[in-house]
Amino acid sequence: MSGYRRVAAVAWALIGLLLGHTLAYAATFRDPQVLLHVLEDTGHNWLSLTPVFVALLVALLVATSARGGTGATSMRRRYVTIAALQLSAYIAVEVLERLAHGSSLGDVAAGLTSGYGPTLLAFGVAAQLLVAAGTALLSRMVERVVARLRAVNARRVAPASNSKRITSQPVLLRTLFGGLSQGVRAPPLS
Repeated sequence: MSGYRRVAAVAWALIGLLLGHTLAYAATFRDPQVLLHVLEDTGHNWLSLTPVFVALLVALLVATSARGGTGATSMRRRYVTIAALQLSAYIAVEVLERLAHGSSLGDVAAGLTSGYGPTLLAFGVAAQLLVAAGTALLSRMVERVVARLRAVNARRVAPASNSKRITSQPVLLRTLFGGLSQGVRAPPLS
């Protein structure tokens, strides 16, 4: 896997992680007030920066696509790569959020295995797997569009097949000066 392809896979997985993370919490806590309270209590303040993260990741995807982060990869391999990255990142983020918010490892383990923890993890894993499937499909579609744009651009840039080349200066001069006197002329006004 090329360096650009790796960077693109990580960027797609991070976008999927953010979406799946949001979906998991929205599915677990359907009441908006409870959701806000839980997000505050578990160290999810960073989610307010999601639009900034997504914009940066999309810019990274544009750059990797422009620099060659495309090529033939099976959908199965693409999905497995993105899903594995998303699932491992999701579990790591859940643990790190709670640790950064002041919980001990024992509190984190207790919180994720009791109360709403198992439901949140189940919704989180399901959301990450579903979003990874959508992300893999979207990444493949983007790669196909980029490949078509490159093919069209390559045809435009290809040199003309005939050996007679047109230089810009005589064509420009003929157009500006000689082209004005050629064509239909009107009778004099007087």
